[in-house]
Amino acid sequence: MNRCLSPLVWLTVTLMALLSAACTDSDTVPYSHFEQVGSDGWDPLDILVFEPWPADSAAAAGSVYRMDLVMRYSSRFRTADLPVALTIEDENGIVRADTIVIRPADSKNVETRQRYGVREMRMTLDPQLRLHDGFAVTVSPLAAREQTRGMLNVGIILTDSHAPQRRSPVRF
Repeated sequence: MNRCLSPLVWLTVTLMALLSAACTDSDTVPYSHFEQVGSDGWDPLDILVFEPWPADSAAAAGSVYRMDLVMRYSSRFRTADLPVALTIEDENGIVRADTIVIRPADSKNVETRQRYGVREMRMTLDPQLRLHDGFAVTVSPLAAREQTRGMLNVGIILTDSHAPQRRSPVRF
């Protein structure tokens, strides 16, 4: 009996450890959308339009989210500072426009991760976004296509605003 119990206890402990490790990065992601960028870089004339709206639309009205801009590069390419034109239009048609510079070395504002040959840079645009119908975000590069060579895609992610934040938001 003792010999059979020992492997069972070992198996149970191992499974519990694996399950707890799988739950470490558990941000709730109600919206995540990415647009592909050409293999030769992001064309400055290519304006990406995002209309973030969570999949659970019943919970979306009046909810507060953190909105992040995410850029993914092949890890075989070096990333440089990238100026980006950003516009946000609310439900009333009021447009806010600004230029932000995404600096990979800026660990205060840009979170960088690298996995499976992909380098991901994530920057918080709005830590307390109240979503309403008609909300839109446009993003376009203000640099030559060559400066974004190796970029794979660009996206917007909405997460629960109460989830822990690892970086300072950009003032937009």
